[in-house]
Amino acid sequence: GRVRGGQLGVRGLQRLELAAQRVVIGVTDQGVVEGVIALVVEADLVGQLWLGQTAPLGWLFLQRGMLLAFGTSEIALRFVPVLFGLATLAATVWIGRRWMTAFGGAALTSLCASGWVAYHFLELKQYSADVFWGLLIPVLAAAAVEPINAPPQPRLRRVTAWWTLATIGQFFAVGAILVTPASALALLAIVLLGSRLGIIIV
Repeated sequence: GRVRGGQLGVRGLQRLELAAQRVVIGVTDQGVVEGVIALVVEADLVGQLWLGQTAPLGWLFLQRGMLLAFGTSEIALRFVPVLFGLATLAATVWIGRRWMTAFGGAALTSLCASGWVAYHFLELKQYSADVFWGLLIPVLAAAAVEPINAPPQPRLRRVTAWWTLATIGQFFAVGAILVTPASALALLAIVLLGSRLGIIIV
């Protein structure tokens, strides 16, 4: 056990050294280093990460796929976080157009495009995926039960689609794990208790 673990550790450090040589000089962000370690060392991809870091397995697989396909350039390493960041902004535009006034929609998009939220769109971390799924899952739950007086069969199809997307989200974001239970309870209350309660919740 110890010998095999040591061998895996040596191979992991060798791969890490090769990957580090290809990272753009001057990059000192700890998240980049942690991400490279998690992605390059195959033995640790589904185990404990360095320094006790954690990330959803689906997100790690996406990052590893980018690394294997396009190398360890800055663009390849940050593509997935930026993609989720852009998807978050697109989701805010859709939410604003569907449920909010022009001012409210602009305010929501501005909040998601500024501060620490936008900062993590460019970091080699899963936080942009957390924001995306954490925002999208409750909104899709509300959309699944609209309109309140919708026929049962179309609503059932939309609710089934919501459960499918919510399940997929669990593999990519901790944010999805946090918001899915409350969203599911709200959705269940609307479906089971009728349109009057649904109006209050939605």
